[in-house]
Amino acid sequence: MPEILYQEFPNQRRFGVELEVSNNISKQEIGVIINEYEFFYSLNRKNVRVTAGPEGWAQTRDNDYWHVKFDRTCGPLGKKIDHGWEIASYIGSNIEDVNHISRLARFLKNAGAEVNLNCALHVHVEVKDFNEHKMGILLSMWLKIENFLLMACHPSRFNNQYCMPIRRKLGRCSNWYDPECPEQVWKNLRPCNLNIHNNHDKRETLNTVGFATATCNPFFTRNTVELRLPECMLDEFHVKNWIRLIVNFVECSNKKMSAPKDLKPAKNIKEALNYLGLSGEEEFLILCPDLVSTKAWFLRKIIKNSQSKKIINQSEKHLDLIYSA
Repeated sequence: MPEILYQEFPNQRRFGVELEVSNNISKQEIGVIINEYEFFYSLNRKNVRVTAGPEGWAQTRDNDYWHVKFDRTCGPLGKKIDHGWEIASYIGSNIEDVNHISRLARFLKNAGAEVNLNCALHVHVEVKDFNEHKMGILLSMWLKIENFLLMACHPSRFNNQYCMPIRRKLGRCSNWYDPECPEQVWKNLRPCNLNIHNNHDKRETLNTVGFATATCNPFFTRNTVELRLPECMLDEFHVKNWIRLIVNFVECSNKKMSAPKDLKPAKNIKEALNYLGLSGEEEFLILCPDLVSTKAWFLRKIIKNSQSKKIINQSEKHLDLIYSA
């Protein structure tokens, strides 16, 4: 009989979310909207900080407040022509924070905020308990699922200059790969540029500059990997499920004792779900209701966006199993 495991959403791993929005309303108005949201929906009200002007942009670190700031990449007309705003959440660490942060998206939309195809959703997940060996395992697993994650996104995110696939770094050959030495994956794929501004090494589907900086500077407080792939939608379930997906993936990769046998993309949706931490490989995995919801959401995104009938059929079968359970 296979081993039966129960998996809950990890409630200890810290994360932060960035919502990019259009400039149809001002930063100050967004600040007022967030204050109203906190007044109506929070027992432990978070403050809001609104920084002024383009020079007001800065990394948000270890904050217990919402931070609204200038962003020159997410205006409706594009960089160097237009600008938008970035809303950085306070640092969360549990499912209640996931729900509170994601609910703001709906509140913003109802208050008149808008997004455009230049707007992205970014999720930072803390990895201070990782070393280079563990990060190599994480990146190996990421290379297995990256194509499937792209299928779950709007076409505007494909080959987007702000979230380029990590797989492109492998080139045509990865003969150096040894699953017994996953730290080699980190050494071959790690970012070379650690600058805060104008850093193309940050603009990948999974940005590891924060982890790389922390390996050089133990006092650096933003030891994270950053999901940069999804488009931003002011939709509560869109934000909620991407947070749950990436936080769960990071936690599961940290628990893995070994790297994949190769770096080829997952061959089917079952294998992709396994690397995402949403399906068991040999054991029978029971997910908590939050992760079951995220698994179903992910499968529906694949069914909607994939161009592969084979992958769509596989996803539909997995979705049927969820609803028949």
